[in-house]
Amino acid sequence: TSPEGHEKVVDIIGPGQTFAEAVMFMEGNRYPVNAKATCNTELFYFDNALFIEQLQKSNDLCFALMADMSARLKGLLTEISELTIYNAKHRLVSYLLGHINDMREQPTIKLTATKSMIASRLSITPETFSRILSKLKKEGLITIDDESITLIHPDKLKALIGEPFDHKKRGCMS
Repeated sequence: TSPEGHEKVVDIIGPGQTFAEAVMFMEGNRYPVNAKATCNTELFYFDNALFIEQLQKSNDLCFALMADMSARLKGLLTEISELTIYNAKHRLVSYLLGHINDMREQPTIKLTATKSMIASRLSITPETFSRILSKLKKEGLITIDDESITLIHPDKLKALIGEPFDHKKRGCMS
């Protein structure tokens, strides 16, 4: 949150995911962002000193943490690139395609966060987010309900962002 009260969603964390690991290695142990649960959540806290001790004892744990942090860094670098190069429609379509979890012809993306949170995550105003979704719906590319978005023509959506649709190469945007 900025001094003016503006909020920016930096990440949306789901079940089984971790966050704020980097604070263990930062001076002052103060993380530069806040977290807020939007549903019933069970949160586990690990003492820094004990966890660092475990990292020192286990190469596997240490490398798993480094792999996870590296993947997040790569995702953030990709996000910076998308935010500076691409327009709002491209970012939203890329987000939708990146969240395909099944191989059906018309995959459905379950919304695990509010539309305003997703809009903030993509640095799009909620109004612009809604307009883009409405336009994609009007063009027959998606259908929308309260909890999900179905991609009617993922191949056409992929063409909108200049890439051929390939079910085998899809990834999840961080």
